[in-house]
Amino acid sequence: MAKGLAGEIWASLRLRTGFYTQGAATVQRTNRQMNQSMASTATATGQVVTNLKLLNNAFAGIALGSIAVKIAQTSDAYTMLESRIRATTDSMAAFNFVTNAVFDMANKTGLAVDNTAFMFQRLSASSKDIGATNGQILQMVDTVQKLGIVGGSTTAELQGATVQLAQAMGSGIIRAQEYNSIMDGLRPVLDAVASHWEGGAISLGKLRQLMLDGELATIAFGEALLRSGQDADVAFGKIADTSTRAITRLNNAWTRFIGLNATVKESMEGLIFLFNHMADASDPVRSKKFADDQREVGLLTFKYRQLADAKEALK
Repeated sequence: MAKGLAGEIWASLRLRTGFYTQGAATVQRTNRQMNQSMASTATATGQVVTNLKLLNNAFAGIALGSIAVKIAQTSDAYTMLESRIRATTDSMAAFNFVTNAVFDMANKTGLAVDNTAFMFQRLSASSKDIGATNGQILQMVDTVQKLGIVGGSTTAELQGATVQLAQAMGSGIIRAQEYNSIMDGLRPVLDAVASHWEGGAISLGKLRQLMLDGELATIAFGEALLRSGQDADVAFGKIADTSTRAITRLNNAWTRFIGLNATVKESMEGLIFLFNHMADASDPVRSKKFADDQREVGLLTFKYRQLADAKEALK
């Protein structure tokens, strides 16, 4: 009986030992799987970090590229602005005076400085024919811009009406086409001119009748516009400033900073030189001429070296 009991105990121990062994093996497999999962997770995490770094570098490159493009565009805009003003001034003193005035006016009105320069250029080309000075033309531009803002005109309407006004000022007599265009885009200007007409205020209907009769002279029109400047200042001073005009002032300051920066100018000259040569090399016809020029330079350099060697040998 004791032998049978010992056998049962031994069988029970083997069974339990087997369970423990199987359990330990299961734990070991689970542990290995966990370690493999952790290793895979670490690898994946490392790859994610690497990808994020690459993505960050890519975004940084894009941002730097965007900044470079913005600087180039701003530099070009300032160069164009200078060209507009130089085309209408006859001395460096006049150029500096007009440039400073254009920036000051643009910052007061909150309009883009290139639009102000455009208006000055267009009015200057015609108004000087009636004897207007740079100062008077600048005053007319300032008055037109302020009246346009007070009247709710858009930038496009201001520019379009300015073109028509410039054409009218250069023709000696304001005709129906110019008058109607100004009426559509800048009616406050016509109201101001009528209110300050020579000899006293007249109605807008009377002003229109003068136009229809061919008696709306540009000299009288320009003088009335100049006289309305003070009223335009008062009306403009009553309207609230806007975030859009404030941002435009910031852009104007940025344009001037970039335009006057010597380092930026040198960089832009280098880029222009590089892009032109890239264009030459890319164009099938021009690239052949470029290659011929390079071979000619190389040949001249070789001949010069030969001559230098020959002179050195004679010593």
